[in-house]
Amino acid sequence: MSALLVRSSLRFMRHHPWQTWLTMAGIVLGVAVVVAVDLANASARRAFALSLSSVAGDVTHQLVGGPNGIDEDLYVNMRTTLGIQKSAPLVSARVAVGGETFTLLGVDPIAELALRRHNFAASGSNTSPGGVAAFLARLLKRPDAIVISARSAARLGLQIDDSLAIGLGRRQHRVTLVGIFHGRNPAATEGLLFMDIAAAQELLGRLGRIDRIDLILDPQTQQTLTAWMPASLQLVDSEARSAGLRQMSEAFHTNLTAMSLLALLVGGLLIYNTMTFSVLQRRQLLGIYRAQGVTRREVFALVLAEALGLGAISSLM
Repeated sequence: MSALLVRSSLRFMRHHPWQTWLTMAGIVLGVAVVVAVDLANASARRAFALSLSSVAGDVTHQLVGGPNGIDEDLYVNMRTTLGIQKSAPLVSARVAVGGETFTLLGVDPIAELALRRHNFAASGSNTSPGGVAAFLARLLKRPDAIVISARSAARLGLQIDDSLAIGLGRRQHRVTLVGIFHGRNPAATEGLLFMDIAAAQELLGRLGRIDRIDLILDPQTQQTLTAWMPASLQLVDSEARSAGLRQMSEAFHTNLTAMSLLALLVGGLLIYNTMTFSVLQRRQLLGIYRAQGVTRREVFALVLAEALGLGAISSLM
């Protein structure tokens, strides 16, 4: 391709700035649509993985029961008889706060210390043993005490000792914020509420029942627990459970992938039409080039060079 054709192409773009900018805008929109949907898909997968990691932590197994959960006396017997200290009971429910849906987790804050998956603190920075002990005292003494994740507290404008209403079905309950929860992945802990398990059982109407027991087990302890526990309970590997939850979310990710492919088609058609319009407007000029001896190969190379240049600049934009 000769330098004369390059100068001619640049001169045409300079004399038609609006068309050039509109062509670039079409390419920008086409690329942006594809990138945006792809980012949404990747972000959804990452957020789901972080949420599982935040809630489960280093837990290796979970002891689960049927629809009625597990008798809390079994948890006491397991700790006293088998001596499994790295264990923590949990009850959970979906509640409404300020028009949003949150996950309420009823936990034993003292047992959680052995699992080391939640950094409870009375404030954003007071994580010393004395500060944690003072916070635990406030949480255990007040039946309406809750802990909320740092990002959720900031979004809702909540501070320590603020009162708020949580909705459970058609019922409304007043609770008091006594602490801020800081996780290793702040985005993954958004939408989580923590409460002492005894208060959560009373609030949810599940007195004497727990949903599951989270455990950190070695192979020998796992065999001992399997032989000891009742047949009505099931010991589930946390990785297998996480894999099952990921499979349940695959339909959502498949829909996002389909949207990404559709966006790719729309973006491709948008870019193709803008480039085609740019070429068709110069049909007479390109015909003059051909009459003066410019070959088809050179015209084709000129169009491809323009598309490459505009595409590279627009993609960066």
